[in-house]
Amino acid sequence: MHLPENHVRTVCKKGHGEETCQFLTYLSGEAEWRCAKTGDPVVMPVWVARKRDQTVVIKGNHCSGPPDFQPVIDAA
Repeated sequence: MHLPENHVRTVCKKGHGEETCQFLTYLSGEAEWRCAKTGDPVVMPVWVARKRDQTVVIKGNHCSGPPDFQPVIDAA
């Protein structure tokens, strides 16, 4: 599922260092942001590789995930 740029900036907190959502994944071939919480088979290998190779720890988890991706203060 494509995430709108406004959602990526305000909910996923793209560019906010450790606060950036750990599930936010950019698919360069699709030129779009997607969420790994969906379990999308296209997104998961990219997300797993990024988590494995990551040098900066991203800890954010700011929404309820699928199907509505509603912002939350403390997502589980």
